Amino acid sequence: MSASPLWLRRAVLVGVALALVVLTATASNGGATGSRVLVIGDSILHLSQPDVTAALSAEGWQPVVDGRPGLSIETFEPIVASDAAIARPDVAVVELGTNDCDTTCDNLGPAIDTVMDQLVSHGARAVYWLNVQTAPTRLLPGPPRVYPAHADYVNYAIEQAAVRWPQMKVVDFRDLFDQHPEWHLADGLHPNAIGQQELATLIAATIHR
Repeated sequence: MSASPLWLRRAVLVGVALALVVLTATASNGGATGSRVLVIGDSILHLSQPDVTAALSAEGWQPVVDGRPGLSIETFEPIVASDAAIARPDVAVVELGTNDCDTTCDNLGPAIDTVMDQLVSHGARAVYWLNVQTAPTRLLPGPPRVYPAHADYVNYAIEQAAVRWPQMKVVDFRDLFDQHPEWHLADGLHPNAIGQQELATLIAATIHR
């Protein structure tokens, strides 16, 4: 059998080299291709922003983390496009919903769809959305109450959106943090220093898998 032409052997070597580069990049991020990650959220993420940024950077990601106190899914809608245009995320994480559904829940599904559309259209191939806590909180004077008032409906809307969007996966933030009141500040909702580290660990471990 005659030897392969030189150009063919070179093409094969180049192909093998490129495959190794892709496999190495994929392995470094736990199976997710690319290294850019956008994390958006409300005051829970805002408090945890340094820990989340450090945890993701340690895993080899290039994170853009934007936590905005008091914002709901609806009020974050106009911001998502600009965040996504800057980050150009391969993967996105969303921690929103705690400030929703306090008075009305009518626009929750369409608002989630708008956020998802912006993230996916700017390149996110996977979006991990944290559900909301349901533990009693002391944000206002008086007896403890569940915040948001309709937390179960918020979580139901998030679950239903995951059915509509194959790129979306729900992260069980509620189950983990509801079991650990010691991870919260006195209001029972926002994470303390330990809770901030635990949230960062949860996010990093989720997108690593």
